[in-house]
Formats: sequence, C-alpha cells, structure tokens
Amino acid sequence: MAPVSVGRPASESQHQPPSAPDLDIDGLSDFRPIGTGGFATVYSALEANAGRRVAVKVLAAVDASGRRRFDRECLTMGTAGEHQHVVTLLRAGYLHHTGQPYLVMEHMAGGSLAHRLATEGAIPWTDAVEAALAIASALGFTHGRGILHKDVKPGNILVSGAGTVKLTDFGISAIREASGTSQLAYSIHYTAPEIFGGTADPDAELIIDPRDERSDLYSLAASLYTLGVGRPPFQAPTHVALMRQILLDPVPPTGIPALDGFFVRALAKEPTQRPLTAADLTAELLRLRDTVAQLGGLTSQWPSGPAPLVGSAGPTGPAPLGHDATRADHTITTVQSLVGGESGGQSGGTGPPSGVAGSSVEPDSLAPPGRRSRRRWFMMAATAFAAVAVAAGVVAAVQLSGRDRDGEEEASSTPIVDPSHRQQAADPDDDAVLGVTQLSDGRLASVSADGTVIVADPAQPQDAVVWSGYRDTVNDPAGDALYAVTVLDDGRLALAGADGTVQLWDPAHPDEPPTAFTGHRDNAKDPSNDDVYAVIQLANGRMASGGDDGTVQVWDPDQPGSATDRYTQHHERAGSNDGDAVWSLAELPDGRIASGSADGEVHLWTPGRPGSTAVIYTGHFEAAANPDDDAVRAIVSLAGDLIASGGADGTVRIWDPARTDQTIATFTGHADRATGSDTDSVRTIIQLADSGWIASAGMDTEILLWDPANPTIVIDAYPGHTEQVTALEQLANGRIASTSDDGTVQVWDPAHAGAGSVN
Repeated sequence: MAPVSVGRPASESQHQPPSAPDLDIDGLSDFRPIGTGGFATVYSALEANAGRRVAVKVLAAVDASGRRRFDRECLTMGTAGEHQHVVTLLRAGYLHHTGQPYLVMEHMAGGSLAHRLATEGAIPWTDAVEAALAIASALGFTHGRGILHKDVKPGNILVSGAGTVKLTDFGISAIREASGTSQLAYSIHYTAPEIFGGTADPDAELIIDPRDERSDLYSLAASLYTLGVGRPPFQAPTHVALMRQILLDPVPPTGIPALDGFFVRALAKEPTQRPLTAADLTAELLRLRDTVAQLGGLTSQWPSGPAPLVGSAGPTGPAPLGHDATRADHTITTVQSLVGGESGGQSGGTGPPSGVAGSSVEPDSLAPPGRRSRRRWFMMAATAFAAVAVAAGVVAAVQLSGRDRDGEEEASSTPIVDPSHRQQAADPDDDAVLGVTQLSDGRLASVSADGTVIVADPAQPQDAVVWSGYRDTVNDPAGDALYAVTVLDDGRLALAGADGTVQLWDPAHPDEPPTAFTGHRDNAKDPSNDDVYAVIQLANGRMASGGDDGTVQVWDPDQPGSATDRYTQHHERAGSNDGDAVWSLAELPDGRIASGSADGEVHLWTPGRPGSTAVIYTGHFEAAANPDDDAVRAIVSLAGDLIASGGADGTVRIWDPARTDQTIATFTGHADRATGSDTDSVRTIIQLADSGWIASAGMDTEILLWDPANPTIVIDAYPGHTEQVTALEQLANGRIASTSDDGTVQVWDPAHAGAGSVN
C-alpha cells in the first residue's frame, strides 16, 4: 500500500500542543512531545515517585456529551486493563487549566506490530500465532465482561519492553465531536462483513455497532493473516471495491495449505460459520500453532536488537532517557507509523514509512463526499490512541515471552482451551463443565451438565473418549447433570449425578455398563432432592458421597449395594429441607471427614462412628449477611493440618479443626472483586503442591492465587473463563485444569496466570 498522509482540517491546522507548563498533571514532569494528530497530542513524561516513564495522551477539548463518553470509556479501559495482555490505563482526568481530557498509560517500548510489519515485513507464523493467542486471551477476558474492542488490528497490538504482547484502544476514539455527530473509528481492512450492514453501497452508513464478539474475532483473524502474509486479506484501490471484496470474495490463499483451512473458517462471511467465542478461536489457534511448528523452519526471525526506524535520522538503537535530540527524532517517527498523520511535535517529524502493511488510514480522496473531514478526524483519533503506549518510540526487540517476575524473564505459557463439552451439548444451556480429574496416564476426565463424560488430552481433543451412558439412562432429561468426578485407585471413574446415583465407569472399557451406587436416591423422601454433589475416595479405598438429601454416605466401590455409614447431622440440624444439601467433602489426615452444607456449617466426623456428635465450624454461617448465602461449596485439607473452606458468602476461611470456634484467616478476594453480591460465591479450592498457595474460584469467573500466610493479597489471577468457574484440579506437571459454565476445560500454568500482582 502506498504511503498516505492524513492532514488536519483547516480549522485545526493552527492548533498547537500544550506547552509543558500547561500540563498540570500531578506527579508527572519532564513532558516531551512525541507526536501530534489532528485532535490529540502524545507526550512521554516522568512519573518521579514510581521512577518510570509513562505515556500521556492529551485530547482536544470536547463538549459535555464527549466528556460523558470519555468517562465511560475510561471505565471500560480500566476493566479491560486487568488482563495481562491489555495495555494498562494508569489514570485519566481533565487538565485544570484547559479542561482537556488526558490519559496516562503504561509505557510500551516495543512499538506496534503494524510498525514491525512496516519495517521488517511479514512476521514468522510461529510468532504471529503466539501473538494472536495472547490477544485471543485478552478478548476472552473482555468479552466476558461485556466489552467489545471494535478495532482489533496490528496497529492496536503493542509490545512491551519485556516482549509482552498487549491490546490497546478499547473505543476511546469513540468521542463525540463538538457538532454532536457520533463517530467511531473502524479499520476497514479488518472489519467483519456484518459490520457493513450487508451492503456495499458507498453512500450507506456503516453500522459500527457489532452485536456480538464474533466481529472482534474476525478482526483478530484478519490481523493474524496480515502479520503472517505481510498484507491484509483484502486490498482494493477504493472503499467500495474493498467492501465488495470483504462481503463477497473468498479469502486469498496464504501459500501454505495447512493454514488456509483456518482462515476459511475464521474469516467466513457468515458469523455463525466462524469460531463462536474467544475460547473457540483459542482452541483453533492452538491446533494451528502445532501445525506451523511441524512445518519446520518457522522459528522466530525477529532480531535481538531494535528494528530500523524508516525515515528517521540518527542511530537506530535505544537512546538514554535523558538524550533529547535523537530520542525526539525516533519517537516522532515511531508515533507517525501508528498515527499516520502529520507531525505537530516541537521537534518536527516525518510521515509514515513507505509500505505500511495493513494501515487503517485511507486516502481522503477515497471517502464519499461529505464524509472526508469526519474520516480525517476519527481515523487520527483512533490511531493516535494506539500510539499512546509507544511514548518512548524506540522499537525494542520483540520476544513473545511471559511476564518478568523478580527480574527474571520467564517463558510464556499459553493456556490450552478445550471446548469439547460445548460441542457435545445438544442444548447450549447444558454445556457447563462441572468437574474434572486427572487419570494416571495424564488424560483429563471432565463431566458436564448434559450428562456427558469426556476423557482426553485437552491439547488433542480429537482423540477423546466420550461417554453419554449416564445421560441415556436418566428418565428425566432435566436430571442428567453430572456434578463431580474422581478417579479411583483401579482407574475407574466415580461420577456423581443428578439422578441420585454415583456411577462407577471404566474409561479403559467404555462400552461396559457402569456399576451404580444408589444410596442417595434410596434415602431421599422427595425424588427431586436426591442429587449427588460431591464424591471422594478415602485413604482406605472406600468412597464418601454427599448430596441433596442432607446425608454423607460411606460405601465400598467393590460392593456398592448399600452404605456402610450414613451421616445425617446436616439434615437433622438444618432449619429446612432446602438447607441440608451436602455440597463438599474432604478427608483429613487423621481419617475424619469434613463435610460442608447448604446450612453454612462444616461438620467433622469419623467414619465408622457416624452417630457420634460431630465438631462443627460455623464461620460461613455467622459471616453471611443473607442466610441464603452461607452454603459451604468447597473444602480442602491444607498442609499443617488446617482446613480452608469456601462459601456463598464470598469468602475462603482458614481454620484449625482442633479450634473450630476460631477463624485463623479470611480471604475476601472474590467478594472484593465481584460485581454484585450474587457473583462472589466460592465454588472450588485447591492448594498448590509446590508453592503452598491456594487457588480458589467461583461465580466471579476469575481464579485467584493467594498465600494462606498472607490472605489479604491476591498474588495473581487467571481470567481465562467467561462464566463461573466450577472445579479446579492441579495436574502432575504443576499446571491447573479448570472447568466452567462457559463449556470449556482450560489448562494453564499458575506461574503465568495473569500479570503478576493484582493488588
């Protein structure tokens, strides 16, 4: 694509960036203009108390409606920035003297992938796919919070100095002009067909209002194509021709047949033919990563030193922060490669480098009459925002690595996302995955709300063993949910379900009928209250199961005809039949069983003596503001003979089974981060074998990592799921498998969960 330069409207041509004394932003000094678009100026600044450079974007003054939109978009960026692959908005406000809106963001020294395309050409597919995986993770997080990006493109994919790929520009460019005309920046090369409203009429208003996440996923796929091929999938000399191509033409081949199948699906004209969610796209990208790795010769070709800056004078290496002259030249050139407009900075500058692949800025002569000046404004506003995080401007080496912890760079660890349950469910409302366990051969067994068991390596889901025998035997289709699964010493799976039974099924012989334990069904007075919610194997080889009938039953998996013990005190102590359900079980080192109930209590009792008085812990019951929010949904026995229990009150409580009248520590991270009182319930807890940290999760969709010795701090968070998390399992290799109502099983590394400390 030929170089283009989008100038400023005549009325704005005399607009000068604020001088340093006018930038009265508390805590910031040493402002250096590094680039100017028609309606925004980007500075680098020193944040002295943090000892770092930050990027500051100052927008031109806007009217009251624009201020409201600016405030709303700042909230959006604040939420999105919780993810490790989203550029962090540090703060925002209005200048005291002029009232202009400003944004302070983290400094992204590595530049954008659009600039890397412009300076180096196509990116090796191995690295391009890794970048796409990182951005897909960010989109999964933001989509789960109701945020659509609306402008995913290489220019909005930035790289930190440490090599972390991050997404920026979550709609801040959607600011109303003083005229009241609403404008939204959209990069036409990466725009999904449905955004055009199904028409190629050049006079028709574009519908810049994607109604679901698939338009963002299309844009990400188009960006991946651009990174690997070196140009967007569709190119044409006019907007009309380009729109027609996007609406009608097939995707041009990449030259690598193994990749073309992916792009045919991901760039399909019909949204229903594409991956439906970010999790689905991630699963396809993981398979694509394996494919390109097998092709050979596709290792990273990015140099270890800074990329050459086209059009800049002076050295190409990084200049010290105090080096003014050469740094100004470099930074303005870098910003211009992203902004695509004239430089209005104090040091002058150049236009964008030639051959910018996939530039979203179009020649103004291609715009329909009456829309040219508007495009000039909103294209510059959007791309200028992308440049905020590149304030220093020197392009560092791009290394797709994980975050830097304790000064040491760690390798990235991309989660594995397996949406197989979603694909098996006949009803989308029944695809929630409710339990997971690891077999001795390393495979995972997971169970879902539609009564399906899947045994597979999540990285190779095509080799799965799928068993729907439980679902097939349930008389009531609404009662076929499988709530829990555990693997027995002999390799069989114990499956706890809504029909009041525990089924013992052997994945090595999937066609053989299972053995059933029916004790909870036989015990329940009301057939609708016989669900089995928890099942564990005890150290002596027996099983313990708890359910909606308010009992815990201990039985022999080799002789499951009847229970050897039946513990009924939850049922007897509950104020109502609806408050006696047993939700969670754990075995203590001394052989006692801890059972948590909907009545907010944890009972400690000894198998073989189920009638004796149990020791009772009431911490969740006493803490719950609403008596309906005290159910104990999770229990785990910790190192040091302590117990951690999680409840619907949004807390995890650590306590000593020898002192049940006292809570040692309370973790409130889920309640603190939840968006409402009904979204803080804790569903599952595990303790990590190597670090001793606790991983807990629930209805707030995030998996939080924290230290039981310091429960006031969230160490890290894994935000990969889009709906509530139902189960956690630490695997033999130290990674964690998590399940969710979003229909996926995800496998991820707790050492690379999120973006480091989140407090």
